[in-house]
Amino acid sequence: MYNYGDSTKTISEKATAEIIKNTMKSINWNEFHIVQLEDENGDGYKSLHVSGSLEEDGLASGFVTDDDHILLVKPPTTVKEMTEILLDFLKGEEIWRKKYDYK
Repeated sequence: MYNYGDSTKTISEKATAEIIKNTMKSINWNEFHIVQLEDENGDGYKSLHVSGSLEEDGLASGFVTDDDHILLVKPPTTVKEMTEILLDFLKGEEIWRKKYDYK
């Protein structure tokens, strides 16, 4: 998403590590963007996003379910960190939850 969420573009219906890395590298993070992974595997809606800009807004990461929206306690400070968060979420929620503190 870009233009502060006003414009959206679906990159892939089936994300891979390579797609995530290429997408994150292709974005101009001096402008505000949101990259979101969605998981609808039968146990409810879940999505993880990284968002913000390096210059004006700062960066953030949030996790959304049918019932909740929580933010990463210590926000990412680099595109590399945001990419790592997305890659860990792609590996599985159990791996991602052990590594990051969302409240």
